[in-house]
Amino acid sequence: MLSNYLGEFLALALVHFLAVVAPGPDFAVTIRQSVRFGRMTGVCTALGIGAGISVHVLYTLLGVGALMHATPWLLSAAKLLGGAYILYLGISLLRSKAKTSLPGEAPTDEPQQTLLRAFTTGF
Repeated sequence: MLSNYLGEFLALALVHFLAVVAPGPDFAVTIRQSVRFGRMTGVCTALGIGAGISVHVLYTLLGVGALMHATPWLLSAAKLLGGAYILYLGISLLRSKAKTSLPGEAPTDEPQQTLLRAFTTGF
């Protein structure tokens, strides 16, 4: 029975391995934080990313997906809340002022990032 699906299993295992090995946005954020603010900030960012992933695993194990599938109104409410949040982020982005610097102008010093802020950036 296993030999019938061995080819598909190996293909899936290869794709999964490549997805796990490839650097993604979490890696980019961690590297950016480490380069800009130091090793400890990068570590706190990585810990925040791990905590965020743990939250996703927790609600998956608790069966939130099955609950939403069983109650269609809850799924619709989650979609509406998610859409409203994305709309809020878009409006906030459009209303924010752009940070521009003139040629030859020295960049302004950024404030040192706290470890809690690094953790929440990763989370």
